[in-house]
Amino acid sequence: MRDDIAKDKEALLSYLRNYSLTQILENEEKIQTLGSMHKKLFGLMTYTAELKKQKGNSLTLFYLSDMNSDLLLGLFNWIQGMDKPARLEMRCSIENFLKAILCCNKPEIIKEKAVHEIFNFAKADASFSSKFTKSKLEQIRNVYVELCKTVHNSISEIDSTSAIDLLPAYNKEQACRSKEFYIKITEAYLGVLYYNNVDVIASMHPKNYKLFMSTIARNAKKNVYSERFS
Repeated sequence: MRDDIAKDKEALLSYLRNYSLTQILENEEKIQTLGSMHKKLFGLMTYTAELKKQKGNSLTLFYLSDMNSDLLLGLFNWIQGMDKPARLEMRCSIENFLKAILCCNKPEIIKEKAVHEIFNFAKADASFSSKFTKSKLEQIRNVYVELCKTVHNSISEIDSTSAIDLLPAYNKEQACRSKEFYIKITEAYLGVLYYNNVDVIASMHPKNYKLFMSTIARNAKKNVYSERFS
């Protein structure tokens, strides 16, 4: 028994010694997908940095920074084939995003732990009262439901007795699904920020303004312009 445990430990140590992310660079499809996910994250980071420069609400900045951290760690987990941890981080980012949006009008939201209650607050808040923002909130909620299914799913049967077989591995189908979740929520975040914070965006440094606007989906820009300015 001890020999089996020792052998598995040595196999695990060998795996860790040789662990490298450079193999990702050999997968052109994954690099392109990574680029599309990073672009959305970069837009959110740009907005957060600009809001800080413009001395925005400190609680909003706190939650937006946490959201960016969740998304970055989710992206890093996705890169390594760790889809379940990646989706867990995406789920955390949803809670932080909603609190970032709601905390100014509903300061009591910071103490709320139940995410379904946070969604209820959001549905009643002015930030999600327009046709556009309502659709984005629904998009976020739908992804949240799917993420919860993943996070709460348990392994019913484990055939292997080797730790190596349970370590992350790239699964194209799972990676594509995680990418879809990631893009949907980050596009929704960007859209809501764009709709509700025209003054902040208009006051951005010209370079950051162009960067931020380049990360907004074309149809979102069209819909926001239609609802707000026409």
